[in-house]
Amino acid sequence: METLNIIAGEMELRMRSFVGEGAPRASLLEFAQSACAVVWAVSFAGLDCPTLVDAARLALAHVGEALDANGQVLALPEKVTSHPDCEPWVSLDLGDRLVVHKPPDWEVFRNQASESAEENVALSLPPYLKATLSCPRRWPLALDQQRQHGLLHRLDVPSSGLILVARTYQAFFDLQLQVSTGELGREYVALCHGWFPPWRQEVCAPVHWTSSGRPTISDVTRASGKPSRTMIKALAHAWRAGDAFSLLALRIATGRRHQIRVHTSHIGHPVAGDGKYAATEDGTWCPRHFLHRFRLSFRDAAGAEREALAPLPPDLVSALRGAADRFQFARMSAKMMNPCFETRHIFVSAQQQWQPGLGLAVETANLGGGTAAVQRGIELGARDARPGKQHGEHEQMDQKKGVLRRSVGIATPSFSRRCFAQSAIVSTLQAKIKALAVKKAPQLTALRKEHANVPIGEATIGAAIGGARGIKCLLSETSLLDPMEGIRYRGRTLEECNEQLPKAPGGKVGLPEASFWLLLTDEMPTEAETKALNEELHKRSAIPEHVLKIIDGLPKDMHPMTQLAMGLLALQPDSKFGKAYREGTVKKSDYWESTLEDALTLVAQMPLLTARIFRNVFFNGKHVATDTSLDWAGNYAQMLGVNNDESFKEVTRLYLMLHADHEGGNVSAHATHLVGSALSDPYLAYSAGVCGLAGPLHGLANQECLRWLKATKKTLGDAEPTVEMLTKFAKDTLASGKVIPGFGHGVLRQSDPRYMIQRAFAQEHFPDDPLFKLANVCFQAIPPVLQATGK
Repeated sequence: METLNIIAGEMELRMRSFVGEGAPRASLLEFAQSACAVVWAVSFAGLDCPTLVDAARLALAHVGEALDANGQVLALPEKVTSHPDCEPWVSLDLGDRLVVHKPPDWEVFRNQASESAEENVALSLPPYLKATLSCPRRWPLALDQQRQHGLLHRLDVPSSGLILVARTYQAFFDLQLQVSTGELGREYVALCHGWFPPWRQEVCAPVHWTSSGRPTISDVTRASGKPSRTMIKALAHAWRAGDAFSLLALRIATGRRHQIRVHTSHIGHPVAGDGKYAATEDGTWCPRHFLHRFRLSFRDAAGAEREALAPLPPDLVSALRGAADRFQFARMSAKMMNPCFETRHIFVSAQQQWQPGLGLAVETANLGGGTAAVQRGIELGARDARPGKQHGEHEQMDQKKGVLRRSVGIATPSFSRRCFAQSAIVSTLQAKIKALAVKKAPQLTALRKEHANVPIGEATIGAAIGGARGIKCLLSETSLLDPMEGIRYRGRTLEECNEQLPKAPGGKVGLPEASFWLLLTDEMPTEAETKALNEELHKRSAIPEHVLKIIDGLPKDMHPMTQLAMGLLALQPDSKFGKAYREGTVKKSDYWESTLEDALTLVAQMPLLTARIFRNVFFNGKHVATDTSLDWAGNYAQMLGVNNDESFKEVTRLYLMLHADHEGGNVSAHATHLVGSALSDPYLAYSAGVCGLAGPLHGLANQECLRWLKATKKTLGDAEPTVEMLTKFAKDTLASGKVIPGFGHGVLRQSDPRYMIQRAFAQEHFPDDPLFKLANVCFQAIPPVLQATGK
């Protein structure tokens, strides 16, 4: 790591001398190419050096800016021949970079090594783009053949899919750096010969091109072979005239010529229709090789995550549809086997990007008309389905939406996190957490080295007998409980959080999912980040059928908190951290990544789980459907089904935001930390916390206070409560040896700001509610009574 930091410093020094002295164009280009090569080598080796990447990014930005400033204005080129049926089109234009959809039979760019150089290919992407995207005309990169006219990667002539194009040198080098670090994701779908095993596979054989222009697979020791890496997983299996086929999803970590075609052929599964590496008789039913780049993910100039998706093109759709009476996809229902169903498109959603337990979805629609769309999702998870083990299978039918989903559990080997990115918002969240950890690391090191022996409190026998009350033993920075000000989230008061956090459309209270982001990252999320996080949570929220059966089978008089703890434990087998730890595929320094995965999924599933318990207990199991158009907390309020009043959604958002964190010292937080410290996964740890929260001296006190208020109201009858009336009632209650729940706090010496914010909300939205009016009078009358007794 020290060597890498030295390289980073040298890179920064050379960049300053190059740009400062007005280095010639050739030197700048050579420097940029070398910088990307160094970063690629470090990344491919699995090393992580943010300092080096940051230095390269800064250097390349300056080089690109210098080259763009010296560029020339292009003359308007002549419009190329139009081919309206198969022309490329721009699917995403970000100004300095854009995503273009390339149809089959178009070459990306030509050089002496390209396959099209030996063929008569009339359709070429660079002149077409120069002709159609020449306004504004300043696009000097388009003339630079060494930089592939700004095209970041190639696709073989018969292939289709997405191409990333840079308009400026600055954008080109920025995207090249993303390729080098593995941030730029390129994902494909292919139909291949043979029965590909039902678990993920990584092919790392180097690709070597001979002088005759034929690729070969090099052994590891051959110096001429270029390092190559392709990740593959099976989506479905089929057969035609006795021949087996596999529908595969692929991601490449390197971009060698014919890499996917060579690697799939090397492992015995050549791409269908590929006359170069497979049987030529495929041409009778597949017009070209069945390979399509359906997804690109990258960062824009501002560093924001971007994603482009491309549907399966019509000719490949026709290849599947035309053979529908001979193709049978594995584990597909008889209804979906009907030839009148057409595969419309294959895609990966933001949630489904190569996470264990998630996969590519194949959507089919009935061409006969009148029937609902049917979506088939094939889940590729890690459920002990290696050779010799059985894998789980689950199917459910959503009658309301007419959606059939089947999930097949598959065992998955571990992949480098650089190769398999999460969804855009999870990647952003991970990056922010990692950056915060890097920032805080020196402070933690200093605490360990310089203050390791500094006492933080006194442990007495009385404190031990009293359940360790008041003993400081945990390090927590997400929130702080101040005796006079109450809870602060990352240094911000709850009033500030409620004001500054993003809100639901038309809402006035901060969203709890936004506070979750704040607690994790120490940053206020933007509206866009909050929206993306909400979408991610919705996509993770499904509860497995076996868990629903467990919850629905519990006695209705069982306390909801007991049911919740059991539900959390029933979800535990899907823990990503637990699986990774058991398989021995994760380093200690990376534990936090799979733990974050579990935490996100757990947060996503909690509303559905708790709402189902609530409806089972209080509404005879009549459930309210989830609404993914709503925010996380608003959807929870909707599923509770108490009423359709928007103020109920708002108070739910407010309550959950105010209770998002409570330092680290109360029973539930301490129990969660304690169990988690044994490397128990978040499901086990959170279930322990819920059990602690269920106690009457902790979370159950809320329920006890509500019961006391209702009992008090019943005792007072229809009389309007007054301060005098409640003062006498409180004194009589204490004199009889009873307690008044809901008043007093182990740390706070002022009114709890959580109550004060909720009180202000109630005064605005339902000031005449009888129970609130009683609570408001209690707030005025009871504290003086308790203070007079020394409490």
